[in-house]
This record gives sequence, C-alpha cells and structure tokens, in this order.
Amino acid sequence: MQRRPSSRPRPIDLRSVAFKDDPRPLWRHLHAGPAVVLTRQPLLGQVALAVHQAEAQSVLQDASRFTVDARRLGRRSAPGLEWWVPGRLRPLADNMLTRDGAAHRALRTRVDSAFHRPRLERLQPRIDALAEEAIERLVRSADGDFVAHVARPLPQRVIGELLGLDVATTGAGTPLDRALGLLGSISGPFDLFRVLPAIGLITSTLREEIARRRGAPRDDLLSALVATEGEGRPLTDEELLAMVFLLYVAGHETTTHLMSTAVLTLLREPDTFARGAPFEPGAISELLRWLSPVQMGKPRFVTEDLVIGDTALRRGQTIAPLLACANMDPRWIEDGYRLDLHRRPVRHLAFGAGPHICLGLQLALRETRTVLETLFSRCSTVALARPDDMPSWTRRLGLRVLGELPLTGL
Repeated sequence: MQRRPSSRPRPIDLRSVAFKDDPRPLWRHLHAGPAVVLTRQPLLGQVALAVHQAEAQSVLQDASRFTVDARRLGRRSAPGLEWWVPGRLRPLADNMLTRDGAAHRALRTRVDSAFHRPRLERLQPRIDALAEEAIERLVRSADGDFVAHVARPLPQRVIGELLGLDVATTGAGTPLDRALGLLGSISGPFDLFRVLPAIGLITSTLREEIARRRGAPRDDLLSALVATEGEGRPLTDEELLAMVFLLYVAGHETTTHLMSTAVLTLLREPDTFARGAPFEPGAISELLRWLSPVQMGKPRFVTEDLVIGDTALRRGQTIAPLLACANMDPRWIEDGYRLDLHRRPVRHLAFGAGPHICLGLQLALRETRTVLETLFSRCSTVALARPDDMPSWTRRLGLRVLGELPLTGL
C-alpha cells in the first residue's frame, strides 16, 4: 500500500547531545520503518529523509529525479535559498554543489586533478611533516586538546597550502582561523546573522588572495583556477570566490570531524586496534563508515511527482540522504552497527556517491591515517582526559562535531 507524506512531519531530533554520542538507537528505529520519512529540521524546514541505503543512494545518484539546482524547479537561483538568508551568503552558496550535469562537470574538472592519487602521493611527505608538528604541539600543550592542536589546524593547513594561501594570513590563531571557527557554531537561522562579520572577513581575505593571483600567479591551485578557462570563458570573481570558499571550508572541516571522532572512538574502544601498528586503508574506511561525520548529505529537490521507498513525494519537495543511517543499514551491511577495523570490503556513502561524491575523500583518508599512526606511535599511553564525561558534542545539524577533545598520557 502506498504511503503518502503526512502533513505533520515526524519529530526526529538530529541535534541532541545523546544522539550525537551514539546515533545507533535512532538508526535501528529508522531501519525498522519506512525507507523515507518526512520530518522538519532547523534551517531546512520540512524535509524528507532517505534513511535506508538503497533509497539514500538513489537520491545521491539519480540526477533526473533529484536535483541540487533549484532552477530546474523554476526558481531564480541554483541554491534555492529562502528569502531570509542574508545576501552576503548567497554568492558563496552558488557553487558547483548546486549544479548538475555538464555545468557541474565543467566546474569540477577545474579542480579534479589536484585530488588525484599521483598529486596526493607527492603531497604525502608534507602531510607527514605537518602531522609530526601537530602531535608535537599537542604534547607540549597545557590542555591536551586534540581538536585545537591537531584535528582543526592540520587539515586547514593542508588545504591552505594546496590552494597556496598565505599561512600568516590563514593559519592557526589568525583572525581568519577564528572566523572559520565561528562558522562551526551555526545551528539555526539566527546564527546565520550572528556570523555575518566572520563571513565578511573570510570573503574579503579570499578576494584579496584572488586579486594577488591575477597580478602575480604562483605554482598553486588558486593560480590555476584564476588562469584556466571553462565553458569558453574564465571564472568571474564571484565564481572564483564561491569555488575557493567551498574548497577551503569543505576541504578541511569534514576531515577535522573524522579525525577527532576517530580518536574518541578508538580510545573508548581500545580493543578494536593495536597501538603502534599501521592503520590499513580499509581500517580508515571502516572508521569513516561507522563514524560518518557527515551524517546528512546535501538536500535535493524532487523534480517530478514520484514514489520512493513506498512514500509519495511531490515535485519541488526537499529530500536529503541520511548517510550515517544508510551506512549501518542491515539490508546492505552485515552487522553494520559494529565497528570492525578488519571488515573487507568496506562499503559506505559517508562522503556521498555519484557525480557529487566528495572531491577530497582520498585526501581526508590520508590525513586521518597519518595522524592516527603518528599519535598512537608517539604517545603509547594516550587516553581520554575525562573518560566518564559526555564529550563536548555541538548541536550542528547533519554533522558529528566535537568542540574539544582533551587527552592525557601524552
């Protein structure tokens, strides 16, 4: 029998501290019910969530029925932002994540090669050196906060160097770094207005970097973006700003959350791994599947009236894949609620699938693997400083974010 979306969305809290600490009870509940549920969430409003793997993957891969480009629904701009979203945010939201098909490929191909294996292998010695520096900084710190001294600054430094950004302007402790930290506090509509000064600082800094590359190109990704042409023309300043903002913010934030939640999990469950031993790539992929720091994928718009997972949706409705829930779906993965670092093969949707799969997936895995190996080989007695306390989870929708992670035994 066909189910239809209720006019009263289900109350599903995806921001509570208890949920962030252990999402599995909710995932089990959702796996036992319909594949698509209608709910209401902060910033998104009414949204259908694809909670089973098959339906989540369909939302990610089927661009004919689900689109990220609101213009296909008759809206004036690709992001399809609500009227109350501040004007300063609108150009930043209009990026390759809001394009489908040829328009998306034209933008993505400009940066694809920077994240291919040969380029990342050449980058590995630099990642090794930065990881050593970060762990040394952690060991010498007074607070032992893994987030502040390793998980946040290291990925930010890596993507900053890849782009060619000046570390004196963008490094740890700079005004730009503090502004980026404020972006991580957005959990509701009013927060968007509170962080407008930070967004202004970020955009002005990136505009200055773009202007410098126009005048004096360097051997970096930003200069390549300024110089290359696509669709018969170079990128405009607004398009460049949106692209660089996306690469810089998305290029380090999810890696930060993967690193910090991985360390928390491994210290909570010490029997899952051998300290000092190398982490196989498959083990890092299993951590990524089980942790799923990006819990919810980018929302899409339904392009036509349809039925998905026995639920009827109307053209124009918003739907999002609940990636973390899909990654433990027992229909897809046997014993998926359990972390098994020896699981092979490891299948997951943690960084999406299809044409919009995360560009930086392999870079994130490399950075996380390097940091974990460096931490546990250097600090054989490392432990949680407050093992009995609830970790400092933030209420970010769609992400598992630790505000801090104090360690001892360094």
